[in-house]
Amino acid sequence: MITARFQIASVALRCWISTLRCPISPCATAQNLCALLVFAASAAGAPQAPAAAASAPDNAAVTIVVTNVASAEGKIHVALCRQAEFLKPCRLSVELHAKAGTTTATILAVPPGQYAAYAYHDRNSNGRVDRNLIGLPTEDVGFSNGALKGLRKPEWRAAAFEHGFRAQTVTFALRHF
Repeated sequence: MITARFQIASVALRCWISTLRCPISPCATAQNLCALLVFAASAAGAPQAPAAAASAPDNAAVTIVVTNVASAEGKIHVALCRQAEFLKPCRLSVELHAKAGTTTATILAVPPGQYAAYAYHDRNSNGRVDRNLIGLPTEDVGFSNGALKGLRKPEWRAAAFEHGFRAQTVTFALRHF
């Protein structure tokens, strides 16, 4: 009896941890499989997992709405960064086919904390922001809180927002230089 409880709790905890390591939507299948395993173990007559494992806090999704997309050409790269990753490649990122007007990306199971979001329209799909001779982007870019002002790179504190245990939506526009 105790062994069965431990096994179910162990599966539930591993599934919960897998959501921390697998933040982008293709991992929803793995999360559903974990939920199915926990359900199958409990339906087989084994006792339920302890309340402590069941009451672990859930991470919530962040939906990033990118407006002012000039065309459906190329891709939109969207990233959600912690301070240490800001203006560098971010662990929580996704690339989508561009959609003129508005493109929306959802990143699932984001742990609570401070984040900044950015996006760029990669028109030629080369995986980076193209720049001119003086270093200004030749492709449209945007940051959360409209943090891109003037010709300077945005500061972390201007782009940062707090993410909690509830799903939230962050909207910002791309800007052309």
